Amino acid sequence: MNTRFKSIIAAVGPNSSGRCNCFGLAKRPRLRHNRMVELVERMLDLHKQLPKAKTPHEQESLKRTIEATDSQIDALVYEL
Repeated sequence: MNTRFKSIIAAVGPNSSGRCNCFGLAKRPRLRHNRMVELVERMLDLHKQLPKAKTPHEQESLKRTIEATDSQIDALVYEL
């Protein structure tokens, strides 16, 4: 696990209500920005892989991963 990922994991934690505050990035603009860039790059890569998927299973798996990544982006944007 690389250092950047460890710092993001370390930022995860519940807020005062006991709910996760989207990776603990609410008060860390640089981490929030880096996480957003990471998610968008991942999304672009996934969309490039989709037409290359050879089996229906691969396509479905990529589609699910795209949906999950999109949800993570939405949660991060909502926090802004």
